[in-house]
Amino acid sequence: MPTAGCDARKLANASLRDAGRTLSVSHPDYRQTTIYINKQIEKRMKAAFLEDEVEDFSQWIEERIEEWLKGRKQG
Repeated sequence: MPTAGCDARKLANASLRDAGRTLSVSHPDYRQTTIYINKQIEKRMKAAFLEDEVEDFSQWIEERIEEWLKGRKQG
């Protein structure tokens, strides 16, 4: 059963996510992109993000793509 502190943390993280999303939406250097992902992978990913306290999914994805692109240049 979740504790009140856990619920407060989720609410705070959601607020931070929403603030980041608002900034990205209004920023001319950003574009929304849609992907399709297996439902089971999405479920596990969301659980891991909560566990790891990932606050900004877009930022997390952007960092992973940047790492991947840098690795391709070196290969």
